[in-house]
Amino acid sequence: MISGRGVIVEREISRIKIKTVLLVIGTTIAVYLFFRYALLMFVPFIVAYFFTKLLRPIVNWLYDKIKMLKMISTTILLIMLVTLIGTMLFFLGKKLIEQISSLVTNIPVYQEVILGVLKKICGCCDKLFELEKGQVYYYVYSNGSKFWVGIQEKIVPAITQRSLSIAALLISIVGKMVIVFIGVLMMMKDYDEYKSFYENSRFYEDIHKVTGKLSETGIAYLKTQAIIMMITAAIMTCGLFLIHNKYALLIGILISFLDAFPALGCGLILIPWAVVELLSGNVVYAAVVITIYLICELTRQFLEPKLLGDRIGIKPVYMLMAMVIGFEVFGILGFLLGPLGLVIISAVVKAYS
Repeated sequence: MISGRGVIVEREISRIKIKTVLLVIGTTIAVYLFFRYALLMFVPFIVAYFFTKLLRPIVNWLYDKIKMLKMISTTILLIMLVTLIGTMLFFLGKKLIEQISSLVTNIPVYQEVILGVLKKICGCCDKLFELEKGQVYYYVYSNGSKFWVGIQEKIVPAITQRSLSIAALLISIVGKMVIVFIGVLMMMKDYDEYKSFYENSRFYEDIHKVTGKLSETGIAYLKTQAIIMMITAAIMTCGLFLIHNKYALLIGILISFLDAFPALGCGLILIPWAVVELLSGNVVYAAVVITIYLICELTRQFLEPKLLGDRIGIKPVYMLMAMVIGFEVFGILGFLLGPLGLVIISAVVKAYS
C-alpha cells in the first residue's frame, strides 16, 4: 500500500515532469518562431545595445572629466570605432579576395598535384588489398569527377544568379548599420530612463531570471568561441605564413570556423593534410602542419575551461546535434542559431523548472 504522503509526492513529481516537458516544448516553439520571423528585425537593436554597453563607461568618464555632451562623445567614439573596424575589414577582405582569386586561378595546377598524391595513395591501397593495379584510383577518380561536375553544374550557376541578391544584401547591411548608429545615440541619451523603466516593470523578475541565466551561458559561450576562433586563426595564419603558404589567411580563417564545431575541430583538416604531405615526402611541411594542430588543440584545451568553466552545462554532443538541426532548419546561419537556441532553451528551463 502506498501511503497518502507517498501519493502526494508522486503526484508532485509527475506535475514537475509535465511542467518541464511543456516548458521545453513551449520554449522551443517560441525560439523557433523568433529566429524564423523576428530575429532579423531585432538584430540592429541588439547590436546597438551591445555597442551602448561598450561605449557607456567611456562616455560617462568624458562627461565627468571634461563635461563633454554625451551625444557628441558618443558620435565621435562611434565614428572612431566604425572607422577602425571598417579599415580592418577592408584590408582583411582585400587580402582574402586576393587569395581566393589566386586559388581559383591555380585550380588546374592543384588538381594535377592532388591527382598525383591520390595515385600514390590508391597504389598503396591496391597493394594492401591485393587488387588489380589502378582499380582503387579508377573508382575514386570516377566518383570524384561526378562530384566535381555536380558542383560546377549546380553551385557555380547559383552563385552567378544570386549576384543581384548579394548586391541587395550589401545595401541592406548598410541600412542596418545606419539604424545601429542611430539606435546607439538614442539608447545612450536616455539609458538611465530605460534602465529605470525596465527595473520597475512588473515583468522584471521574470525576464531577469532568463537574462541572468542567458548571460551566464549564451553570452559566455559566444564570447569564448569568438576569442578561441580569433586566436586559432592567428596561430594557423602565422604558422602557414612561416612555411610560405600562399593562402595562409584564407585557410586560417576557414579552419578556425571548423574548430568551433564540437567533436570536430581543426584536426579534421590538419591531420589528413599532414599525412598527405608526409606521403609526398614533405617531412618539414608535415611537421609544421601537425605542430600547428597541436598548438591550436592545446590552446583550446587550456582556454576553454578558463573562459567557460561549467557555466554552459551542455554536453558537446548536444551542441553538435543543435548545429546539425540548426543547419537543416535555417541553412548556413543555423550553425550559429542552433547552439544559441539550445542555450536559450536550457536557460529558460533552468530558470523556471
